[in-house]
Amino acid sequence: MTSKRVQQIVKSLDAKVQKLLKPDRFYVALYDEVRSELSFLLVNGKKNVVWESRSYIPAKFPDRVIEKQSQIFFEKDAAIQMEAEGANCWSDEQKPASWLGVPMIFEERVLGVLVVESQMPQAFGERGLRVLNTMAKQTASAIENARLYEHLNRRIKDLDAVNEIGQELTSGIQLEESEILALIHKQANKLIHADNMYIALYDEAQDEIRFPLIYVGGEKIEVAARKLDRNQMGKTEYIILERDSLFHATRAESKAWYDQ
Repeated sequence: MTSKRVQQIVKSLDAKVQKLLKPDRFYVALYDEVRSELSFLLVNGKKNVVWESRSYIPAKFPDRVIEKQSQIFFEKDAAIQMEAEGANCWSDEQKPASWLGVPMIFEERVLGVLVVESQMPQAFGERGLRVLNTMAKQTASAIENARLYEHLNRRIKDLDAVNEIGQELTSGIQLEESEILALIHKQANKLIHADNMYIALYDEAQDEIRFPLIYVGGEKIEVAARKLDRNQMGKTEYIILERDSLFHATRAESKAWYDQ
């Protein structure tokens, strides 16, 4: 979801674009490299909304701007040229004659694309190209700063929550194991969605793993203890034996790990 700060940046940008370039349509496509996804913010001069989110496809527009990390500029017959290359997303009344897409780049990372369209040929020219490139640089810096600010705020909240967890656990030092684990699950829910979570404890003397707390879909379930298997290691065994964390952001990463 696009943050309010980023939406405010886009609204401010829109006012400048409307004044200087007078496009028929202006939109911003934000690029999420981790998800390989584009989110489009369609702007009409008064407000901006998330118009569409879709997968990043290098063969499409404005994805090619991201792929090239350079502007793409059609000064006339833009819709005809782009439709010949597989782009077809306009009604007859909206088909642009001029199309200009400029990447927003911050420290060699493409954050997204600014796009202006006009039904008039040669609507933007070299001046429009310079103006939009300048705006793209300024906007990329502003968006990155906004994201850093939001990330810092999240980190502060996370640290506050972790500190609170530590205080509660320390103050509850006389609690039973089950009470401590329930407290951990409760506090974890403040930081992340813990509907699917388990805590595994390793008994080195018995070389055994037991699961005193497991939640699946928000429901607590029971799972029997098992011997630690060094030949068919699951993620739990790996973390215990390697004494290291393990993070998979996607199902594909998790599957690749198991395949390996």
